[in-house]
Amino acid sequence: MGIKKEVIIGDCRLLLGDNREILPLLSDIGAILTDPPFGLGDKMQGGSWGANEKYKKMREWDQSAPELDFLLRLDVPTIIWGGNYFALPPSRCWLVWNKHRRNMTMADGELAWCSWDGNLRICDIYEPNGTYIRYHPTQKHVGLIEWCIKQLPEYQGALLDCY
Repeated sequence: MGIKKEVIIGDCRLLLGDNREILPLLSDIGAILTDPPFGLGDKMQGGSWGANEKYKKMREWDQSAPELDFLLRLDVPTIIWGGNYFALPPSRCWLVWNKHRRNMTMADGELAWCSWDGNLRICDIYEPNGTYIRYHPTQKHVGLIEWCIKQLPEYQGALLDCY
């Protein structure tokens, strides 16, 4: 698979792809921003879309939640979307994405775990579904990723949006 898409944001590179394939290709990593499968695939069965057959592959993909220890060993500022679903070290710094959509079967927002000590931050940027091309099932839009980059203690070098 490799790198599916590259986006330049300031002096950073946002690489979309599977981090297990991309990380070995990189020599200088300034930070990691990842949105891995949360492991909730078996719970995504009801609601307005969960039982729909066209989402079967998404449910299967999301059941393959990875171990994230290898990311933490890199010792760089790291943001992990869905961090509340993983066994990660305690953190005071969390990012919250307010999706601005209510009464849907999915969550009203999402949490991202951060590896550094900082305050909780809330992103209120809204981008309607269908305004960007999806490369993976739980992809975040570029506006949210740009906001995340601005939250990093020092945002320089390569950034990854993984999986």
